[in-house]
Amino acid sequence: MSEPQSEKLDPARIPLRLRTSPRWCATRLTERDGKLTKPPFSVVTNRELNGWEPKPELLVPFEQALATLPKFDYLGYVLTGSQLVVSDLDHCLQADGTLKAWARVYIDLVCDRVFYAERSPSKEGLHLWHVRADEPITFTDKKKIQRDFPDGKIELFWNNYVTVTGDVWGEFDPDARLEKGDLARIAAWIADKPKSASAAPVNGNAKKYELLLAGDIAGAGFNDESAADLALCSRLARAGMGRVEVELIWTKALPREKLQRRDYINATLDKAFEGLKPRNPEVDPNRLEKP
Repeated sequence: MSEPQSEKLDPARIPLRLRTSPRWCATRLTERDGKLTKPPFSVVTNRELNGWEPKPELLVPFEQALATLPKFDYLGYVLTGSQLVVSDLDHCLQADGTLKAWARVYIDLVCDRVFYAERSPSKEGLHLWHVRADEPITFTDKKKIQRDFPDGKIELFWNNYVTVTGDVWGEFDPDARLEKGDLARIAAWIADKPKSASAAPVNGNAKKYELLLAGDIAGAGFNDESAADLALCSRLARAGMGRVEVELIWTKALPREKLQRRDYINATLDKAFEGLKPRNPEVDPNRLEKP
């Protein structure tokens, strides 16, 4: 976990949409069961806040919360009761700052529905902010949707609070919004969880596939581009990813003219997924169009 935010936060880096909303609290680094957590606190009472069901009178404007940073460690924004949704990508950034494969897939799917993104306090994750359509959440009785990967996870929140750092990542349209039905589609994609066993590395040739993901076909030991395509797609399919995910990663990792052919892409994916058990059709990302 990174150092406390304290006075490092530049208010100008926080979107106006958030700064003008009186839904702010603060967070404090707290050790519980041997782990550091960041529970929310009301700056009105200086007491811990129930982020799931907060009392409006315990939330404050941005400037009032900002003034408490010497006393607290971070600012927090309460989503409960608002039109905002956050995709929390935990441990999605590699040591060099690049995205892990599963995070690249997810951001490709939702990028035109994100109005702001920032690094999490650990600097190993990202928070993607969305404005949801004016429609009730009827697709789940849960307070969040989560999907675990071998080296990270995605959580979709529309309740509770989110720590705000101002450590901006990427550039997004500040007016971007989720259209009607988008939130349910994104939630369905996240809810399609691969089993932990199938998500584990399928063999010991991890380095070979890292080279393929980096676009180095020869370095991975392949003399035939089509064989490299199938090897990468098969690896990703057996790791629990769907066709949409596999295609996005494959075509970005190994781009060339042949990948403009839909028949070649479909034939390669058919071979990669041959013999694999179909997923639950209600949450199958293969059936979801890009939001």
